[in-house]
Parts: sequence; C-alpha cells; structure tokens
Amino acid sequence: MISEVTPPAMVAVLRGLAANAALDMALLRPLLDSFDLLTLVALAEREDLTRAAAMALARRADPTLRRSLARNPVAAMHVWSVLVADPDRQVRCALARGHSRDFRTTVDLPLPEAAQRALAHDPDDQVRHALAYRPNPAMQVGLHLAADPSVPVRRAVAQSWRPLPDVVARALLADSDAEVRRGALLAMTPPPDLVTQLLADPETRQEAAEQAPLNSEDAAVLVTDPNPAVREAAARNRHTPLAMVLRLGRDPDEDVRAAAMLHPDLPDEAREQIAASVDTRDYHVADWLLPHRSTLAERLKHVDSRFVFCRRAVAFSPDLPTWAVARLAADEDYSVRLLLAENHPEAPADILPDLIRRAGHARWNLVNHPNMPAHALAEFAASGNDDLRRVAATSRNLPATAATQLATHDDHTTRHLVAANPALPLPEITRLLHDPDPQLAEAAAHNPHLPPRLARQLIASGDASLPKAEHDNGPPAAGHPPTPDERTPRPASSAGE
Repeated sequence: MISEVTPPAMVAVLRGLAANAALDMALLRPLLDSFDLLTLVALAEREDLTRAAAMALARRADPTLRRSLARNPVAAMHVWSVLVADPDRQVRCALARGHSRDFRTTVDLPLPEAAQRALAHDPDDQVRHALAYRPNPAMQVGLHLAADPSVPVRRAVAQSWRPLPDVVARALLADSDAEVRRGALLAMTPPPDLVTQLLADPETRQEAAEQAPLNSEDAAVLVTDPNPAVREAAARNRHTPLAMVLRLGRDPDEDVRAAAMLHPDLPDEAREQIAASVDTRDYHVADWLLPHRSTLAERLKHVDSRFVFCRRAVAFSPDLPTWAVARLAADEDYSVRLLLAENHPEAPADILPDLIRRAGHARWNLVNHPNMPAHALAEFAASGNDDLRRVAATSRNLPATAATQLATHDDHTTRHLVAANPALPLPEITRLLHDPDPQLAEAAAHNPHLPPRLARQLIASGDASLPKAEHDNGPPAAGHPPTPDERTPRPASSAGE
C-alpha cells in the first residue's frame, strides 16, 4: 500500500501495477487505500473495476478521480447514481460524454436510461451538450435533446445520433439553425417531400445536393450551379442520374471531375477518360467498394482493377482470400500495400519492413502485425534511426535478445518503451523495477509479463527491495505467453508458480 512516506521510486512501481491490465483487480485491492492520486486514477480507469472498488473511489474528495470513473463505462455502470448529481460540472460532463480522447476502453456499455434522463435535464448547457454527442441515446432522451433550447445541443444531436429516427430528422431539417439542418442532412437521405425546400435553401443546398434523391430536373440544375462545391456534391450523390455524372466528368473544376470519377455507376471507359484529366491523390478511394458497403464477391472483381482508387478500397478488406492478398501485396501503389497490411492478418511478411520504414503513425500498429519478421525487428532495434528503434521497442514480436539490449540503450525513450513490452525477459523487467528513474520503474511494473506473484510481493512489501530469486524467469501474467526466447524448459527450482 502507498502511504504518505512511501519512497518515490516505489510509488512509481505501484502506479504501474495499478494500470497493468494483465493483473487481477482482486490482487490490486490494497492499492485503493493509496495516498497517490495517479495510482487511484489508474485503478478508476480499469475495465475490471468492481462495484465496491468504484464506490470506494467515488467517495474520494478529489474530483479528478470521479471524472476518471465517469469516463470509464464499466465504472459508470456501477456509480452513475452517485455521479449524475455530482457538484463538479466536469464530472457530469464526463459521465454524459463517456469516452474522451485520452481514455479508451475495449468495452462500450450504454449509460443506463435513468442516468441519461437525469443528464438530459441538467440545468447546465455543457452537460446536455456532452450528452448530445452520444451516437445512441435512449429514444425519449434523444427526442428531448433534439428539442433542447440550446442551439449547440441540437447541433450535436444532428451530427451524432445515428441513425436518426424519421421524426427527429424531420424536426431537425426544419430547425431554425442552419448548422442543425446541415448536420441532419449529412446523416440521412432526406424525405422526397423535403428535397425541393432543402435544395432551394442556400444554407443546405450543398448537403442536399449530395444526400437527396435527385430527379433528372434537379440534377440538371445542380450540374450548372455556379458554386463548384455544389457541383462536386452532386457528383458524389449516388442518386445523380448517370447522364448528369458524365457531364460533371467534363467539369472545368478538377475536384468536381474527381468526384465524378469515383461514382459507382460510371462505366469503366468513361471512368478512364475522367481519370486521365485528374491528378489522382492518395485520399481518392472508391468508397462503394469498402467492406461495409459491398460484398466480397463484388470486391474481388476489382482486385486487378486498372483504377488504383478501386484497389485501395478493396485493400481495406480483412476477409480477402490468399490469392487476392498476394495480388495486392505486389501492387505498385504504396497506399494499396499499406492498407492491405493495416487491415489483413495474412499480409505477407516480406512487405512489412519496407512499409514500416516509409510509414508515419501507421508503423506503430504495423510493427505488431502477426507476420512481422523477427529479423527485421532486430535490425530496427539496432538501427541508429530513433524512430525505427523506438517503434521496434514496442513490438510484441521483438526477439528477447534485442529487447534485452534495448533495455540498456542510451536513449531514454527507447528504454521506457521496451520496459513495458511483454517481449522483454523477466530478469530485465525485474532489474528495471529497481531503476532509479521512476518512469522506467513504472513502465516495468506496467509490463503484462510481470508475474502476479511478484506484483503481490511488491504491494505487500511497500518498498522496492525484492529477493534475488525474483530475478529468475517466472510465469507471465494470465493471457500473456512467454516470448519465443523464453520457451526453453527451466529447472523446477527456477520455475515460477
């Protein structure tokens, strides 16, 4: 347990244990009595938080803890009745909003309707505004928010509630605020009886041009609109008659022609003519071939498409057969290969190292691809390139020998990243628990390879001194198998629990 006189290094270790998802909450129960706020916050954010633990944290005076509980959907299910009337507005906003940018969970439990109703009637506009951003409110709560006197609240409903019920959509499409009307339009195909009105409204003309079911007369007017953004919207509209799409393919504005080029109904010959007049960008993707919009059979027809934007869309598919994966892995377009590697578990190993060298933020996910070759990771780990070495330090597939070398690297960031990597052998994790740098000690305690037995000793001891025997390899926490270099059988005397 952390007391007011616990050494700083040990405080860091216990913080890491509190955030270690591989450890059971029952083992961490003594940390609920901690005096360290960050340790308590880590506990409040756990997905295995029990009702008793959540209630104990909710009783703490610091609102930071209650905000963390409110953002955690598991905790919110336990203590919403306490938080819904919290005197701290940020607590109520966090409960209303749910997830935040700096906190994500792998579960998404809906906030109980009783909690939503209470928040929907909160006198503070910011609380109702936060609630309105939930994509799936309870029906009566959503109806109440759609009629809220606050314009920002109604805007949030229009932008977030999916799918919008028809009665709500009609109300929002007639709202006095233009942004509310536009937000509602982007969520739906408007009812035919409202199309003329929405196209005539200069505030909603562009959105209606993209979303509305257009007849030939409406489309003919839109393709000559003086505003190129309106013409581009009409080109993106799947309801636009083919004859009008072909006219838009000859538009003087390149963005309009690019939108027409991507229309699903365009014949290949016409598509090729338009594509010849467009500078195809990396962001050009045939969205009608994305997995959630097309069948596998339809996507497979485009594996060898002459149009790179069609192949890019197909590369988003996680369900492609082996032959299709092989074709796309050999594609001349870098974006096709990158999208395939990001989305398909069987992307071939030989394309991954080059993609990681060239990729930006995507490399942090690619380095954990199941087919990532160990020899390439070892090469990256030994690299003088800080970015490649640091990325390798996070890979679960990193060879144990390379991970051990990185644990003593001169670069602090590299040591910090590898300290939390389950590929790091247990003796190195244990050594880093004793490191005088609190950040390294905390990262090592966060490592899922840390045995529960050792975590239990750390919590019970309240200091960072461990028996020498703990430097021997022991079993990792549940659900985390040994790294490849640790699978050699050990003598019984050195085995763990």
